[in-house]
Amino acid sequence: MPEQDSSARWIAAMQAGDLEAQKVIAGGTPSDTDSDILGKAATRAARAAGKLSKTERENRKRERQAARELEAQKKPRHDKPRIEAEDKLKLKATIGHVTFDDTEVWAWYVVAGLSHGFSPVEEIEQAITADAKAYASLVGRRLRIRSTTRPYSVRQWAKDTYDDARASGAPVDAFGRVYLPESQRHMQQRSFSEKWVMLGVRISTFRKFGRDPLRELAALRETVEDIGHALINSSLMATPATTEDMEWLLRRSIALGVPMPRVGVTADYERDDIAELTASADWTAEPLTKHLTVTASVPDAKDRIKMEVAVLALGRLSDQAIPQETQTGWMQRTDRLGFPVEWVATIDVIPEQKTQSWIRGRMDIIRDQMKHYVDEHQIAPPASLNRHMAIATDIQTQLDSDHQGTAIRTVGWYRVAVSAPDETLLKERVAKLRAVYGSRAELVEVPNQYHTAREFIPNEPVATGAHKRRMSVTTLAAAIPQGTAEVGDRCGVTLGYTAGSAMRAVAWNTHWDMELRDRSGLLLIAGGLGSGKTNLMGWIIVQSALSGVQWSVLDPSDRLGRLCDLPELKEHARYINLMKGRAGELSPYRVVAEPRREHFETEEEWLREVSDAQGTRLSLMKDILNSFLDKDLRDGNTATLLTRALADVPPLRESSPTDVLDVLDRIAEQQAHTDLSEGHRVRARDLSIEYRRLATTPIGKLIFPPAGSPPLDDADDDKLLNVYTLNGMAIPSAKSIASGNIDERSRLSMSIMTLAAWLVQSRIYLGNPHRRKGLGIDEGKTITTIDAGKNLITKTATDSRKFNLRAILCSQNVTHFDVDSDSEDSLSNLVGAAMIGHTEGDNEARAALKVLGAPVGQGYEAILKTLRPQSKRREEIKHDLDGNLSMRTTKDNKPRHFIFSDGRNTERIVIDMDSMPHVKEALNSRPKSYAEAGAPTGSTPDGQAGEAAA
Repeated sequence: MPEQDSSARWIAAMQAGDLEAQKVIAGGTPSDTDSDILGKAATRAARAAGKLSKTERENRKRERQAARELEAQKKPRHDKPRIEAEDKLKLKATIGHVTFDDTEVWAWYVVAGLSHGFSPVEEIEQAITADAKAYASLVGRRLRIRSTTRPYSVRQWAKDTYDDARASGAPVDAFGRVYLPESQRHMQQRSFSEKWVMLGVRISTFRKFGRDPLRELAALRETVEDIGHALINSSLMATPATTEDMEWLLRRSIALGVPMPRVGVTADYERDDIAELTASADWTAEPLTKHLTVTASVPDAKDRIKMEVAVLALGRLSDQAIPQETQTGWMQRTDRLGFPVEWVATIDVIPEQKTQSWIRGRMDIIRDQMKHYVDEHQIAPPASLNRHMAIATDIQTQLDSDHQGTAIRTVGWYRVAVSAPDETLLKERVAKLRAVYGSRAELVEVPNQYHTAREFIPNEPVATGAHKRRMSVTTLAAAIPQGTAEVGDRCGVTLGYTAGSAMRAVAWNTHWDMELRDRSGLLLIAGGLGSGKTNLMGWIIVQSALSGVQWSVLDPSDRLGRLCDLPELKEHARYINLMKGRAGELSPYRVVAEPRREHFETEEEWLREVSDAQGTRLSLMKDILNSFLDKDLRDGNTATLLTRALADVPPLRESSPTDVLDVLDRIAEQQAHTDLSEGHRVRARDLSIEYRRLATTPIGKLIFPPAGSPPLDDADDDKLLNVYTLNGMAIPSAKSIASGNIDERSRLSMSIMTLAAWLVQSRIYLGNPHRRKGLGIDEGKTITTIDAGKNLITKTATDSRKFNLRAILCSQNVTHFDVDSDSEDSLSNLVGAAMIGHTEGDNEARAALKVLGAPVGQGYEAILKTLRPQSKRREEIKHDLDGNLSMRTTKDNKPRHFIFSDGRNTERIVIDMDSMPHVKEALNSRPKSYAEAGAPTGSTPDGQAGEAAA
C-alpha cells in the first residue's frame, strides 16, 4: 500500500511537471514559486520510488563540490603566486589598521624612521642586528614591507610655527603677513616629502566570518594585540597605523606613482565602499610593454594627472658589506636618486625546522650530483657544485650556531616602482635606478606590469613566482627600508632640505633645546672661505627675529648690518657702528644694565643684584682706564689715583667716565684728596692729560662723552635686532697680547671689544630670563683673542639654558675654539648643535667631526671636503667692433651644503633661502666684478677709454 501511494504521488508529480511544460510550450511563463514546489515534489516522489532524477543527481554533485571547497578553506591556503581573473580588488574591508579579504586578514604598522647619518659602524651594526631579531620574532608569518613617500605638511609647519611664536613672545606683524605665506608657497613649490614605511603582517589565512569583519577581528584580537605589542617594543618601533595612515596607504597604492593622490574621508572601508577606491584611479597597460599608465586625481588640479610607471623586480643580489663599505642599506639606496621610488616586498619568514629540512635536501642533491660525476663519468665535478655545497654548509652552520634568531631564513619577492610624466623621462630614471646598484644588484623589468604593480595594493597576491630571493633576516634588516634623514624639528625657522633622502624639508626651532630638552644653546657654525656660514647665521637670525626673538649680534666684518635695513625688520632693528658710534655709547657705566624689580621674586634678590651691578661698573671702569695706558704708566701711584677718583663717582648707570677725569683734575690742583703726595698730584695731571687726549679720538669718544652731556637712555629699549659692527678695529694677535707688545690703537680696540662684550652680555643677563634671546658672533676667532670675549662665549654657553639663550658662534675653522681640551674655557661639552660647511685640512676635518659627534677615521672626513659645489663662475672680457668692453659673467649660485647635527641626529642638508630673495641678496658677501658693478660703456678696468686701450 505504501509503495502504491508513493508511485501514485510520483506519477502525479510527473504529470504536474508535464502540465507546466505544456504551459511553457504554449507561450506561458511558469512562476518561480510553482516551479520550485513542483521540483521539490518530483524529487520527493523519486526518492520514494527509489529513483533519482537528473536534477537530483546534479544537485547532489553540486553539494559534494561545495563541501569539498568548504573543507579546503579550513586548511591553510597554499601561497602560490597567482593572477586574479577579474579587475576587482581582493581587499574587502578595513577596520582600523586591519584589512580583510575573502580569505586573509592583515594588520598594518607604521615603522619608525631610522636616521644613522654619520653614525659609527658599530652603532649601525647593532641596529641591523636588532632589526633582524624583530623580523625573526615573526617566524611562520608572511610580511609585506611597503615603502613610499608622503607630502611634507607645509600647512602644519606654518600653524605650529605661528602658534609657537605667539605662545613664547610677540612676533612682528610681517611674521604672519609676509614671512609665513611666502615660506609656505615656496615649500609647496619644492614638493617636499617624507619617507614613509609600513609593515603588514598576515594574521590569518582563513576567515570564520566571511561577511562580518567585526566578528572576525574580535576572534583575532588577542593575536593582533600580541603582534602589535611585540613590534612596538622591538627596534622597529612599529605602531599600529591610524585610519588616516590606512587611507593614505590605499590611495597611494591605487594611484601608484602619482605625486599627491587625493585622500578621501578618513574612515573604515566596508565591502560596498571598495569600488570607490578603484574609481579614483585608472590603470592601463599594453601587452608585453615595460610600463603602465596610471591616471588619478590630484588636489587643486583641474585635470587628472597621468604618470608612466615602471615596475622592476629585484633579481640576483651580490654580497654587500653593510655598513662597513656603505652606511646605506641596499633598499635605502634608492633614496639618493632625487625622484620618488616606491618599494613593496612580500616576505615569508621560514621556521628554522623547515629551513633545515630544505638545506639537507639541497645538500643531498648536490652530493648525488657530485657522486654522479665521479662514479659514472670519472671526472671532477664542476666548481659551481663545490660553491653551492659551501653556501649550504655555511647556512646550516649559521642555523646550528644561532642562539638569537638572526640566522632565520626568509623567502621574498621585492618590487620597485619608478614613475615619470612621460616615457622618455621614465627610461632615464630607470637607467639611473640601475646605475645606483651597478653590479651589486640586478633589477629586472617584468613583462606582466599590470598584475605585478597590483602587489603594491594591500592584500593583493604575488603575481609571479619568478625572481624569488632567499636570504637571512640579517640580510633583510641590512636593507634598512626605514632609513631616512631625520634632523631638526617640525616647526621653527626653515634651513633648507635634506640632501638625497626623500628631499625632506628641514625646520629647526631655535629655542626648544633650552625649553624642552635641557640642552646647551650654543650653535657652532664653521666652514672655509665661501662656504656660506655668515649667510646661514644671518638667515637664522632674520627668521627668528621676525618670530619675536631678541638678538644681539657682534659683526666684525660689517656684513650683517644690512639686515637692519630689511623692510620687515627696519622698525625693530638698530645698527651700531662702534667705530662711528655716539659719544658715550660704550661708557663702562652704561654697558652694565640696571636690574629690574619685576624680574625677581623678592626685593632682597633684586637689591643684591643691584649691588653686584654697581660693583661690576666700578671694576670695569678701572680695567678700561688701565687698558688705555702704556705699561710704563701702570704702577702703584696710578692704581692709587684711579681708586681714589673712582670712589668719588657713584657707580650708577647715569654716571660718566668724564666725571672721573674731573676728579683727577681736582686731585692735581689739590682740591680733592689733599693727603696725597706731590708725586701723586703730578701723576694725576699726567693721567688727565693722557685720557683727555684719547677722548678726542674716534674710539675714545665712545667711552668719554663731553662734559655735561645727558646720558643715553636707549640701552634697554626693546629692539629685536641690535647689530654691533666692529669693522675697522685693530685687534692684536694672541701672541702680541701675551708679549705685551701692543700699540695704542690696538689697546683702544681691545677696550672697545671688551665693552661691546659687556654690552651684549648685559642685554642677556639682566633682562627677562624667560624671554627668548639670541647672541650671534661672526668671525669668532677675532673676539676670542681677548679675555672678555672668551668669557662672553664660555659664560653664554654655560648659562644658555637658564637664560633661554641661543648663542651662534661662527668661524672658518673649528680649531679656532677650544673644543678638544679639559680647560675651564673648553667648549667640548657645551656645544648643543653644530653646522659644518666645506672644510679643508685633515686636522680641521677631524676636529669638525668631533664637534658633530661623528666617528673619526671611518671615511667621513672626505665628505666634509665635498660640501661646497665646484665653482662655475666664469668671466670673459671682450671688445666689440667699436672697441667697447663687454663682459659675460656666469655666477656660482648653487646652494651651499652643511652637515647639521641638532644634538640628536646628524644629516647633510642643503641651505635654501629662495623663499625671501631680498634677504638672500642682503646677505650676499661676494664682491661684484667690474661689469657687475656697472662700469661705464667704453671704459676698461683701468679707467682708460676703450679706443685708447685698443
